[in-house]
Amino acid sequence: MLTQEERVRLQFAFLQCAFVTAIWFFGSWMGITGFLLQAGVTVFLLEAVSYIENYGLLRAKSADGKCEPMSPEHSWDSYGRFSNYLVFQLQRHADHHSHPTRALADLRTASDAPKLPAGYPFLIGVAMVPWAWRKMMNPLVLATRSEK
Repeated sequence: MLTQEERVRLQFAFLQCAFVTAIWFFGSWMGITGFLLQAGVTVFLLEAVSYIENYGLLRAKSADGKCEPMSPEHSWDSYGRFSNYLVFQLQRHADHHSHPTRALADLRTASDAPKLPAGYPFLIGVAMVPWAWRKMMNPLVLATRSEK
């Protein structure tokens, strides 16, 4: 008899196989290649945005080794209008940490969160050049640490 977790894993494995089979059926090698390319871009953007949103910000640890609860000061916010429309208010990341169950469309700006110097499209490009990224962000990180 399978456990609930094993059944869920089998269901997801089956769905993934069915999805890739459908891509093959409708698109052959071109479909599979397009799917893999799209998946690669998606993973890249997800990781780049995660890196940008949390770069250099620290949470204090208590004596028992647990980190303090997440608050707006533990993630960067960005308020560029174009970026806001492009990433569906993802840039209101600090409010997400304070209120993780709040719907994406209802996220608010957090006045006590550190602010990124530009929108996500520009920052993703800068983050791909490590020396330029550090030159831009490290002074901001140090400023947020000195404010505490």
